[in-house]
Amino acid sequence: MLDRRWNGASIRYNHCLPTAEISTLDLSCNSFKAVTLLGYVGGKLSPRRDPKRPLPLASQRPGFFFWIPPNVTYFSWAEKVRALRYLEVQFDIEQMRRILGEDLDFRRISRPSDPRHENRIATCASLLANACLANVDDRLYGESLVSAFLAATHKELGREEAPKESGLAPWQLRIAKSYIEENFRQDIGLTELANLTQLSQSRFARGFRISTGLPPYSWTLRRRVEAAERLLASTASPVSEIAVQVGFADQSHLTKVFRKALGTTPAAWRRDQRK
Repeated sequence: MLDRRWNGASIRYNHCLPTAEISTLDLSCNSFKAVTLLGYVGGKLSPRRDPKRPLPLASQRPGFFFWIPPNVTYFSWAEKVRALRYLEVQFDIEQMRRILGEDLDFRRISRPSDPRHENRIATCASLLANACLANVDDRLYGESLVSAFLAATHKELGREEAPKESGLAPWQLRIAKSYIEENFRQDIGLTELANLTQLSQSRFARGFRISTGLPPYSWTLRRRVEAAERLLASTASPVSEIAVQVGFADQSHLTKVFRKALGTTPAAWRRDQRK
């Protein structure tokens, strides 16, 4: 089991090896919880509110999630399962208000859900699990993932037609870009950006993506790569030093992002510039 905490939410990655032919696990707790199945090997698996009664879609496939309000009994039931991986994300009501703002609908979150599948939720859960496994430290990345996960879950619980959304107001976009420009070398959080624009975190993240074509985290990475390009071209500093100067955790992090953005490594890019 691996635990992380972003945006006040508790993210727990679980990898279990059941030993009994039939096993049950009580998933209830005193906060709101979303549980997403990441994968399992062998046998049958299903969430149940009564261990003896399967819910609809009882034979789950990876990517299915279910929502559990506080103090509601919910079990994971497994038969002949040899290995099981799942993600738990827990929120309290104040955390959800801070992330969703005026979009929060208490009616949606006050009822337990049957298992269901939604691609965006499955993707966010997989990315959160990978962040736990990799011990990712980037606060903006973690907060953005948690915000996207909760927003997608909240929307799915309502199953409502989403209204057409607009981007940020010009002043909001200007202040957000300015803050990122001044601080991209530091550990930026989604919390600060949302507060500056007087929006909830999920509304800010959606508005920024609509206005710029990129999520806030990707915009910040792009600024770091551009800053690294300038230093690679104009200085003889080692790549490892440049990585830290522009806000990456280390050289390997810079190399991974740089290659994805430009199709080559920082060292190779520098050599090409000097030919």
